[in-house]
Amino acid sequence: HEEAASLAFSFKRPVLLTTGSRNLMPYVKASRKSGIGLVVRVLPYPDSVEACREAGVSDDCVITGRGPFSVEENLEIIRRFSIGAIVTKDSGVAGGVPAKLEAAERTGCKVVVVRRPIETASPEYHHFSELLQEIIAASSVE
Repeated sequence: HEEAASLAFSFKRPVLLTTGSRNLMPYVKASRKSGIGLVVRVLPYPDSVEACREAGVSDDCVITGRGPFSVEENLEIIRRFSIGAIVTKDSGVAGGVPAKLEAAERTGCKVVVVRRPIETASPEYHHFSELLQEIIAASSVE
């Protein structure tokens, strides 16, 4: 999120953050540092709205709702806030990414995609005894 925030604010236009309320601070810090506006779209839960307030995002820059949002809904937000960059998760159709991309293309917005973390392969154990040996080895103190 640090990299995404830096990139999003490098375009020198207001940013629409659509990744939720969990990773707000890198974007809030980048907004403050650059003097560029930040609009946050979060789920309509009291905890989400409170997280925005605690991070210093003003209520008029918090949009609540449950997506996926249509192209038209995204266009309305982009135009109302003069958005120049959208930050989204790599969440596919279920997360409304195609509608965000189309709205961005129509308005000339840049899009910053936060990819999902790369999952590391977990070891496979074919017998309980193999798993038990691994646990014992990991927990032994030398």
